[in-house]
Amino acid sequence: MNTIYNTNIDNKLLSDYLSYIINKVYALLPLFEESMDSNDKKKSFNNYQKTLIQKINGNTELMMYDSILIIDILSHLQALFNVKTHDEYKRHIMKTCKLLTLLKKEVDTSGL
Repeated sequence: MNTIYNTNIDNKLLSDYLSYIINKVYALLPLFEESMDSNDKKKSFNNYQKTLIQKINGNTELMMYDSILIIDILSHLQALFNVKTHDEYKRHIMKTCKLLTLLKKEVDTSGL
C-alpha cells in the first residue's frame, strides 16, 4: 500500500498496526472508568484519548483508505468527546472496535 508520501507499507504490517490500534481503543474503556477518580486522572485520560483519536485520524489520511468504514470509525471516535455516561461510552468503544476489525479484515483479504 502506498502512503500519501509514496512510501510502500506492506498490508501485513498495516494489519498488525490495526490490531495494535484496536487494543488501544479498547483500553480507553477502563481508562474512562478510572478518570472518574480524580481531576488528575481525568486530565490524563482526556489527553490520552485526544492523542489516540488524532493518531487514528492521521493514519486514515496517511494510508488513503478507500472504505466507508473510515467515516463511521472517525464519527464514533469523535462522539467520545461528547458522551458522559459509561453506557454511551462503552457503546461507542465497542462499535469502533468492531468497525476497526472489519477494516482489518478488508486489509487482510483485499489489501488496500
